[in-house]
Amino acid sequence: MIDPPARDCITHARTMHCLRRSAAWAVHLFRMMPTVIENLTRGTIIADHAAVARSFLARGRGLMGRAALPPGHGLIIVPESSIHMFFMRFPIDVLFVDRQDRVIGMREALPPWHPFAGVAPWRGRYVVELPAGAIRASGTALGDQLRITPEI
Repeated sequence: MIDPPARDCITHARTMHCLRRSAAWAVHLFRMMPTVIENLTRGTIIADHAAVARSFLARGRGLMGRAALPPGHGLIIVPESSIHMFFMRFPIDVLFVDRQDRVIGMREALPPWHPFAGVAPWRGRYVVELPAGAIRASGTALGDQLRITPEI
């Protein structure tokens, strides 16, 4: 855990040490902010605690090894246009999203060990994995406009 910057560093950031300490604290706070997925078309929150998988390893691992995905949670895999369900223990809902943050594909309650689901690579920008039932609960449909906060 990074200590918050001293008060005098915030008000009188004159030295490089104070500036570095303040910057480190700001980065730490940004990382702790939850990623929220909103459906702007329906005016609903799809997930309020989403993680983002960007690295090759994180994208490949996905949700494998987890026992469940709690309601309100999700995983955004970017860049990606398809997924597999090998070694998964539970069904999930999946959204396939294009570069304009529009839903271009979706699968509800995709079962474990399903070999493949996806859209054409030139169409999809990222995939959102959600707990089963999240698509129905949020009313999400093809063509809906999403917003990810903070931006990915």
